[in-house]
Amino acid sequence: MNNSIKKCDFIIIVGAYSSGAKLAKYFLEHGYKCIHVTSQKVWEIARLHKTFIAKDFYANYIIDDEHALDELICKLSKFNIKAVIAGSEPSVILADKIASYFDVYKNDLSKTMARRNKYFMIEEIRKAGLRAPAQLKTNCKHDAVSWLQRNGYKNVIIKPLASSSSDSVYKCSNKDEVSCAVDAIIGHTDLYNEVNNEALVQEYIDGAEYIVNSVSSRGKHYITDIWKGYSNTPNLISTDSYADLVRSCDDHYDAICEYTKKVLDAIGIINGSAHTELRVSSDGSPCIIEVGARLAGKANFDAINLVLGINQAQLTVESVNSPERFLNYFKRHNSNTSKCMRYVYLASHVEGMVKKNVSVEHILALDSLYSLHLQFDVGDYLFRTDKIRRKSRPGYAYLIADNQDKLELDYQTFKQYEAALYESVLLLD
Repeated sequence: MNNSIKKCDFIIIVGAYSSGAKLAKYFLEHGYKCIHVTSQKVWEIARLHKTFIAKDFYANYIIDDEHALDELICKLSKFNIKAVIAGSEPSVILADKIASYFDVYKNDLSKTMARRNKYFMIEEIRKAGLRAPAQLKTNCKHDAVSWLQRNGYKNVIIKPLASSSSDSVYKCSNKDEVSCAVDAIIGHTDLYNEVNNEALVQEYIDGAEYIVNSVSSRGKHYITDIWKGYSNTPNLISTDSYADLVRSCDDHYDAICEYTKKVLDAIGIINGSAHTELRVSSDGSPCIIEVGARLAGKANFDAINLVLGINQAQLTVESVNSPERFLNYFKRHNSNTSKCMRYVYLASHVEGMVKKNVSVEHILALDSLYSLHLQFDVGDYLFRTDKIRRKSRPGYAYLIADNQDKLELDYQTFKQYEAALYESVLLLD
């Protein structure tokens, strides 16, 4: 190995997909070089692979088994490794395995499965004395039905143990729905091509949904941004329409922060980013839904930075580059911005082959629109949005305004334009 490599610190990003693909750029700005590691199985998932930014990496290693991991560690040991970071949900376990070989800040390796398997996650949170949903892990729909009847829950949630993005998450209220949901999960693959051998059955927690993003360094947790989710679809299991940025002066902010930090402690997150979803009941008490030990997905960090002056990706880099400077954020930074910000989940009410290029000039002219990301092109098949059945959203947008009235006005206009957009590209008008 030549000396030029020895003089540089390297960052290993495991599974640099989706928002994690943006991390390398920030590290490069601080003079680091980045190495990408991924499993063969995840590399072959097209929707993830296409988000990978090859030019930002010094090397790209693809491994397919434990023997290959041993060989990889030998290669990586020739570099000065500064940090090992999970860049996406399916890479959390592999990132922990690689980190265990190096003298880097890492998470509690005894709780790796609690950061990936939702059953173990909830059990660790419950053991810490925190509010958590009652649950059952099972491979039998009859056990799931019996659990529902024995506990008398009005509604339950049934989902895979280790997927994400609302994949195959069902809200059920009777034994027939429970039975069908378990059948739809067990024996089928999740979003990451892993076979679901069991299903997770949980009591449904009523209340407003919140998304909490954070960065940790040596056990100190910093909440970067909190969002409150809204849905216009009755009985939907997760945020459907949009999420609004929560300010530090808003209701429940302090309680959410305190609870989230205890959750992170419970599942062994000591360093790095996390994406937590929870609900707040009418009495103001938070209750966990789940945690991802990685960056928030599909985030526009520039938009967040404009409003808050910091974002989760930048602070993740800062926690590695200068842990001392990271700790200064606890003393001087808060999210009590005067701006209003909304993350809009796009949803198509129609489907068909995209036959025409998208025309968005009128949408871009909206005063509050900061960014619009569309995930389809001519020749693609645009599905009617149904995330439970993996018909993903066609994109997302960020709106930023000086006041709530302006935000609401432009949002309503945006939704009108959006509905017409899908019909236009399918030549339905």
